[in-house]
Amino acid sequence: PVVYYGSETGFERGAAEHAGNRNYYGQVRVDAGPAHPIHANLRRIAQLRKETPALQRGLMIPLEFDGDRAAFLRVLQTAETQQTALVLLNKGDDEARFVPVAMVDGGSWVDALGGGAFEVTAGGGIEAVVPAHSVRVFLREGTVSDPGLIAALERAMGRRR
Repeated sequence: PVVYYGSETGFERGAAEHAGNRNYYGQVRVDAGPAHPIHANLRRIAQLRKETPALQRGLMIPLEFDGDRAAFLRVLQTAETQQTALVLLNKGDDEARFVPVAMVDGGSWVDALGGGAFEVTAGGGIEAVVPAHSVRVFLREGTVSDPGLIAALERAMGRRR
């Protein structure tokens, strides 16, 4: 993801992508940036990425990219780290329900931004509501075992079963 000049305060929000990224931002907005709610959320997301190996180096498996919604997995399976991140994005003005997100392994998952842990049964998927203009990230530690996810990872790496 890219944070453009002024993104931290919603500058030029609603303009076509990149349309306002060269407009004058102004010192008043620069000074007000750290107190803006968007700035705080960007800091939280950036910190989570910094702390989460799968978000840094994991292989991306797209699940849904449709209008204001996006869902994807980032999977890192190395000798040192076995981690899966499920990222759900909602750019819309209304909350978005993701039901159920498939290709997730059973076991313990953590809501990385909201806190709390929950159990997923094998083959059960994850159902979640994402508030308007928000993101949810769920993490699971452990080796991938879901057959659909294993096949998707192999396809992404150019291997055939």
